[in-house]
Formats: sequence, structure tokens, C-alpha cells
Amino acid sequence: MDALFAGSPRALALARRVRGAVERMGGVEAAVTKSQVALRAAGGGGFCWLWRPPKGVRGVPDDGIVVSFGLRHRVESPRIKQVVEPRLGRFIHHLVVMEPRACDEQLLGWLAMALDEARAAARP
Repeated sequence: MDALFAGSPRALALARRVRGAVERMGGVEAAVTKSQVALRAAGGGGFCWLWRPPKGVRGVPDDGIVVSFGLRHRVESPRIKQVVEPRLGRFIHHLVVMEPRACDEQLLGWLAMALDEARAAARP
């Protein structure tokens, strides 16, 4: 994860904070690639992704991170920058985190819902 967020200690700290909070929910596996940290329900699918936005994206600081999470319903909130529906009934929400206090009860509640849905989808 350090290499992914290299050059931005603040982004690394934010990613560690979100990842740590989600891992404390239990039953979570993490996979780090060149472009993101993917969090998955143990034995199930992905539900949360942490990544650095490309430089120069309007309204997103270079030292922030994007937290993306999937749900079966759309969440309406001014905190969410974008929602896409890549397939019917699957909504991916993108939220920018620029400071530690943004990893709050509301965000963790959304991530807990996403984890619960990933666990339910993995059950036979």
C-alpha cells in the first residue's frame, strides 16, 4: 500500500485510516494492486476500493483519496461525488476523503452496509 500512495504521506495516512476501520469490522481481506486497494468480504466479492485520483481532477486535492463502495441501492448525499450503475441494481459510489475526520460514522455505516451485502451475495 505504501507504493500506491508514495509521494503523499497524507493520502497514505487517510488510506490506512479507512482500511483499518473497515478491517476492524472483521472478515475483510485486502488486495493491493498498482492502482487501488480492494477490500473484499472474506470468501466473497469486493465492496470497497481506495485509490488516488489522477492529478489535476477538479475539486479533488492531490493528497486526498477516493473511497468507492458498492451497494444495491443509490445513496443520496452531498458527500458523494459520483454514483454509477455498472449493471442493473449495482451502484458504485465515489466519495473523496481529504481529511481524517471524513472517516466518520456515516462513511463507516455505508461501508458496513456494503460489506454486509458482499457477505450475503457470497452465501450459497
